[in-house]
Amino acid sequence: MDILNKIKEMQQERDWNDVKLADATGLAKSTITSLYQRNNVPTIPTPQSICDAFGITMAQFFSDSNLPLDLTQEQLAELIDISTMYLKHLEVERRTPSVEILYNLARQLNMSVDEIFSQAIHRHWKYVLKLNVN
Repeated sequence: MDILNKIKEMQQERDWNDVKLADATGLAKSTITSLYQRNNVPTIPTPQSICDAFGITMAQFFSDSNLPLDLTQEQLAELIDISTMYLKHLEVERRTPSVEILYNLARQLNMSVDEIFSQAIHRHWKYVLKLNVN
């Protein structure tokens, strides 16, 4: 995993420039700029601040679970044996999944149940599903 590319990708997903990232993290803009200009691998506090700003955990940042899957919502619903409508209701938090559905959903999205329940994922359920399901 290229940490700097991952940070840049997450900035682009959010339409954040280096100044916005610096403001959101509390890091100096020069710290962000020097990461890219010098191709430095950041020390742990820097990615932690960046993850906090993005609303994700370090585990989520370093996992490959945010890579898009080659699945439609219909295919995902079929794989976890629920209707597409029920999946859409989960996506907009109109329904709460059973433990079995939650486990199957996590498995199909290459995530842990903890990741799905984490505060960042819970607040951004729809965003996460759009990242993981085409």
